[in-house]
Amino acid sequence: MGVGENVSKAVNTPVVTTPTGESVSKAGNAVAVCPPIGAAVSKAVNTVVLSHGSPLHPLGMLSVSKAVNTVVLEHAAPPPPPTSGSALLIWDSTYQRWRNQSFPATTLFYEPDTNLLLFATPEAGAAGNGYAIRYLAYQDYDDGGWVPGIPSTILHKAIPVTIQIPYQDLGKPHFPKQWNMVEIDVNTQGQFLNITLLFDDTIAPITLATVNTGSERQKVQLAINNGDGQQSYKMSVVLTIAVGATIAPIFYQMNLYAAVLAAARSTFDTYWIKMQTDESKLVKEGYFDYTSTAPITVSLYADGSTTPYYTFTLPTNAARASVPMRVRFPAVKCRMWRLVAVSNGTTPDNAFQLWTAPAILWKPADSGSSGYARMELTT
Repeated sequence: MGVGENVSKAVNTPVVTTPTGESVSKAGNAVAVCPPIGAAVSKAVNTVVLSHGSPLHPLGMLSVSKAVNTVVLEHAAPPPPPTSGSALLIWDSTYQRWRNQSFPATTLFYEPDTNLLLFATPEAGAAGNGYAIRYLAYQDYDDGGWVPGIPSTILHKAIPVTIQIPYQDLGKPHFPKQWNMVEIDVNTQGQFLNITLLFDDTIAPITLATVNTGSERQKVQLAINNGDGQQSYKMSVVLTIAVGATIAPIFYQMNLYAAVLAAARSTFDTYWIKMQTDESKLVKEGYFDYTSTAPITVSLYADGSTTPYYTFTLPTNAARASVPMRVRFPAVKCRMWRLVAVSNGTTPDNAFQLWTAPAILWKPADSGSSGYARMELTT
């Protein structure tokens, strides 16, 4: 469109300014647009930046506003305008990524003096069918169009709210946890907030009590399984307002309470140990603080032998005992000693947990030694 020509004021006429000295794309529906030469980009919350060319990118990273959402117009729809689809892209300066504008934008018109991008959207409502002229704005509801009356009002359509936080493992993915409580600091703005907890794939979700703080900010603590908690390696929280919100709820913070449990394992091996002395020694007995869903076979070895000199079985123990289980060993003199424990379960779910390190009582085998020393076994 040449400079000085009158722009049609028809509803569906896009307004463009061709960059001086640059060739316009020869694609059938491409219109090259750019901001006025020398005009500074506004730092308003919703900044409109007009660009051209390919690939898609903001108009120079130094000139793009640092606002939360920068609107970049790459092309306008060909006449006649479509009634669905979107010709508008949004560049998020915070997350450095593009997203599509959700409204079916048809005619687009940029007002450089007000820094507003106006566009027409097809509407059907109580006041009749037609086009509405809009500008990009952020509000707590969807605009449902004008409702007849004196004066006329805008219909506020609720926006469904679903927010899921990433799965949390407390930075220890190898260990199971006992998730006990969710604490949320929130102002629900008088709306009902539902909280659902997601766990490992084989565990059913848990729905907590519904929260409504009215118009005030409150810190709410919600126990999981009435305080008994839920064992799982990870947990995610899903927040929903099912009927939708016309006022945005405010989430200040969320805290998850959990106890890190003992690692689940199917084997335990001390390998060869000398108790920090090369002399012969005697190992008297062992103590085992464990839980398991299957029996555990424990084998004792001496001085590099591949044949155990003693084997015993720790029985299935679903509930942790108040004191560790004690097992007496035969009196065998050795310089090196090894303990290997293997679960008899057939699946990974049959692993066992050692709540404290297994311990033994030992002493040097010479006749002058008196009393046994306690030693914890590690892998």
